[in-house]
Amino acid sequence: FSARKFIEVATFRSGQVQTAKSGVIVRDNCYGNLEDDVVRRDFNINALYYDIHKHEVIDYVGGLKDLEAREIHIIGEAKLRFSEDPVRMIRAVRFGEKLGAELSDEVKNCILDQAPLLSNISPARLYEECIKLFHNEYSFEVYEQLEKYGLLKHLFKQTHKNDFIKKALLNTAARIKQNKPVTPAFLFAVFLWQAQNERFVMIKKKQRSFYLAMT
Repeated sequence: FSARKFIEVATFRSGQVQTAKSGVIVRDNCYGNLEDDVVRRDFNINALYYDIHKHEVIDYVGGLKDLEAREIHIIGEAKLRFSEDPVRMIRAVRFGEKLGAELSDEVKNCILDQAPLLSNISPARLYEECIKLFHNEYSFEVYEQLEKYGLLKHLFKQTHKNDFIKKALLNTAARIKQNKPVTPAFLFAVFLWQAQNERFVMIKKKQRSFYLAMT
């Protein structure tokens, strides 16, 4: 595998979870079995299991059918599943662009309604998710979908859609296709440059030094 491909290994989870008052899951590490674990997954396409002894794919929820149809369906009720973990909304967008798949109407409508829940997620976790969102060959397409569903403003509150970001994301995608290195520092500098520049102009109007305006 290349440096950009990962194999994540996880134990089976049971249906026993601990949630905050907001409904967000705060503890989800109770061991379970295969049948329990299926209902803890987010999307049908993410609930496929491989039996290494029989060399067979185990599909309880129609994930293979969704892959063939290029559709993204959530397991369970979308409103509840997104309130449990709002990050699932941006994962839906990423999977849709990665696989060239269409989000189900239920998923689309719930994202539009529940996008503000992303504000409840820790910056550290959102940072990791942003790397997954934009360090790929379809980063600009992901960006457009995030803006379309009202998710972008909850990831970068002071950032507005502009051509500078478009050019940077297309450049990132091109570098990845050419197996050239990319860095998170460049990514976040691009997204935050507009807000930083506006702040710089505001401080300069107060006749403060260039150094103070940029720090």
